[in-house]
Amino acid sequence: MTMNQPAEIDRSLKTLIRRVPPVFCRLAGLTVPPEQIHLGDVSVNLPEFRADQLLLIEAEEPWALHVEYQLQPDPRVLRGWFVKNAALNAQLERPVILCVLYLVRGERRRFPSAYTLTVAGLKNEYRFHSVRLWEHAGRIRSGELPELAPLLVLCEDKPTAATLQEELQLIRSAAVPEALRADLLGLALTVGSRYFPRDLLFTLFREELPMLKEASIIQEWIEEGEARGEARGEARGEARGEARGEARGEARTAHRMLLRQLEARFGELPPAVVTRVESADPTWCEETAVRLLSAGALQDLGL
Repeated sequence: MTMNQPAEIDRSLKTLIRRVPPVFCRLAGLTVPPEQIHLGDVSVNLPEFRADQLLLIEAEEPWALHVEYQLQPDPRVLRGWFVKNAALNAQLERPVILCVLYLVRGERRRFPSAYTLTVAGLKNEYRFHSVRLWEHAGRIRSGELPELAPLLVLCEDKPTAATLQEELQLIRSAAVPEALRADLLGLALTVGSRYFPRDLLFTLFREELPMLKEASIIQEWIEEGEARGEARGEARGEARGEARGEARGEARTAHRMLLRQLEARFGELPPAVVTRVESADPTWCEETAVRLLSAGALQDLGL
């Protein structure tokens, strides 16, 4: 696995914390009533700086949890964390505590919990709370943190098919709503795809496929298979068919994700807006999703 955080895992973590924010508080050792936790705007009004997650805790004395996560430590981002957290503390009328979640142990031995500057005998030090996911694997396996079961493969240096099967059992037995169970299964598939071949994933998740029929990763598999089947027997046709199938799958996924984001922000969408999104290319959808972060109304997006 590379030092760079793969987009799949980045998206999965953001989706997971948006879906079940209380579980991250429990992972960090916090006792916070779920009704006190709300998702906050992760923007810090600096285009080049954006927090991974912001949880607003509406306690008697309100505060916020600024979440950043990495596969493995990268010292180059420490300064950015400091800037973002300082800006959030200045921007919000409440204390904002930074908590960094390290996802993979790998060969690393040091996982920073401070940003330190030393120049000419002078020293500035900014400390923050950190959580090492693999140190909590036992809590996940015990059922204390069942919502984090899709991340169990990250807790092992060399995850095996047995790890995936363990994830599946934890998700199947978790006392969660069926909609959330489907989301967790989809996340397990997404994260697992970083480690395991598609055939193995398909075999292990076969029983869950009907529940996951709306998951974007399953839709992509189906569309790719259809494209290959339609074009089988002609090499050039197969290449063109797979390319078209991949393009259609990418566009449909982009349409679906943007529509969900718009509905979550503005409620039921006018038919004209749905039609506009479904006719757009993936690049436009991605750019619109970024502009959505600061938009106050559909009109601000030209919709």
